[in-house]
Amino acid sequence: MKLKWLRTLSWRTLVAGVMAGAIIHICTTLAIPYTNNASAYMKLAPNLPLNQLVIAPPATPRTQLLPFVMPDVRYALCRFSIHRSPVRVRARLLDPSWTLALYTPAGDNFYIAMGLSSRRLDIAFDLVRPAPRFLGIFSTSHNIGTDQTKVPTPDETGLLVIRAPINGAAYSNEVEKALKQARCSPIEK
Repeated sequence: MKLKWLRTLSWRTLVAGVMAGAIIHICTTLAIPYTNNASAYMKLAPNLPLNQLVIAPPATPRTQLLPFVMPDVRYALCRFSIHRSPVRVRARLLDPSWTLALYTPAGDNFYIAMGLSSRRLDIAFDLVRPAPRFLGIFSTSHNIGTDQTKVPTPDETGLLVIRAPINGAAYSNEVEKALKQARCSPIEK
């Protein structure tokens, strides 16, 4: 009676409806990150100087830079730009819970380094433009004769984040000292 219309539908129509719904769902899910204009980069960029590492204040409900920032973790941030020159990054990760990550303005993570359990990890690299790629069999980009690691960035601008958990009040001075020694600065020519 009321479901009479359901009997008149063919199985092909039902399959087509389910497939159309699945395609719309997948496309919507993939498009959502590109429709959000309130990325972390957009919120932080106006308050961060260019190519300079800034140690964020300890997180409290009134001073946290972004939502859900842990109060027992210190953050150092650098808004970098390789538009005029490459950027040199130096940092020391004290233990395995420390991380150094690089993000594009869209929020894509393109590099991450984590601390080691056996020793402190000293990180040193230059952020550079990606080398031109040859799509043939052999690569055309080699860094022969250089001891400096180069990390190509997908965008000219981005965000460097050092995440430094404090494993107790006794370690807070050591964490602060390591963050103050970290650098994110343009390479002088």
